[in-house]
Order: sequence, then C-alpha cells, then structure tokens
Amino acid sequence: MSLHHFPALPPVGAPAPVGPPAPAGGPAATPASGDFGRVLDLEAARARKVDLPDEVVADMTRASELVDRLAFEGRQVQFSTHELSGKVVAGLVDSEGALIRRLDLRDVVHGSVPGDVA
Repeated sequence: MSLHHFPALPPVGAPAPVGPPAPAGGPAATPASGDFGRVLDLEAARARKVDLPDEVVADMTRASELVDRLAFEGRQVQFSTHELSGKVVAGLVDSEGALIRRLDLRDVVHGSVPGDVA
C-alpha cells in the first residue's frame, strides 16, 4: 500500500494569482525573527525515508483491504464523538451516510468489521 500526498488545490472559481510567477527555487524569504516565513528545504525533507516495521505495513494493508471491500459493498466505517460521553464511536454507514449499525471499536481496530448486517 502506498500513501500519496497531493498538494492542496485552490477552490473552484478562485481567482488566479496576480503578479509574476515565483522563482523556480521558490520565493526567497528572510525572516525578521522566529519561524514566521521560514524557508523549508523540501528536497531534504523528501529525501528522508521512514522505514515502517513489517507489522505496521501488514496492519495498513489489512485496513486498506477492509476499506476497499466495504466500498465495493457501498458501505464505510464512520468515526464520530458521542454527544454525551465525548468518546470516539464507530458506525457502519451506507453510501449516503445512513447508519446501518454501531460497531465495537475493538473490531474496527483489529480489522474485523462483520460483513453481515444484523
């Protein structure tokens, strides 16, 4: 499973930027103080690679497979906060967001969302 980061797009109908385009290396910034306007070295940040343990990759793969299976069935797991307790709750919802049934968080975390709806 691969994770991709896509740059944010401007809202539809947003006005086009005014003025000349920024230089190829990005705008030069010299902060007066603190981190405001700090220039980040994106190439160095992208070059750093994080190696994940095999168990984490396996868990992410199972989670991705579960999401794909539920999407194929027109369902998804939705997380929210309970109004009274403030605790995280999960529910199985259809493609329009209507609750089919509540889910036990332990089942969701372990990737065993039951396929049959009782």
